[in-house]
Amino acid sequence: MASRFDDLLWTYRDISFLPHALVPCEEETPVGIGADTEPAAGYDLMINLTDSVPEFFSRFERVVETTGIDEQQRKLARDRYRFYQERGYALETHQIN
Repeated sequence: MASRFDDLLWTYRDISFLPHALVPCEEETPVGIGADTEPAAGYDLMINLTDSVPEFFSRFERVVETTGIDEQQRKLARDRYRFYQERGYALETHQIN
C-alpha cells in the first residue's frame, strides 16, 4: 500500500507536486510514506492506512485514521477509534463524500 500511495502522489496531477519519499529515506522530505517502520523524527502528522494502531503513534502531534467502505473495515476503524478514546485523546470525525 505504501508503494501504491507513493505512485499516486507522483501521478495525482501534472501541475502539482508534493515532495515525498518512502521511509526509511536518507533525505529529509515533508512527506514520508512508510509501512511497519517508525519514521525518523521531524514528522508531526501520521495518516494511518493500516488496520491497527502503530506502536509509535503517540510521537505524532496529529493522527488521521481512515474508514473503509465494507463492514470489516468499518469495524476495524471503530476499534481504533475506541483505542484512542479510551486513552483520552481529543477526537474529531469528518464525513467525506
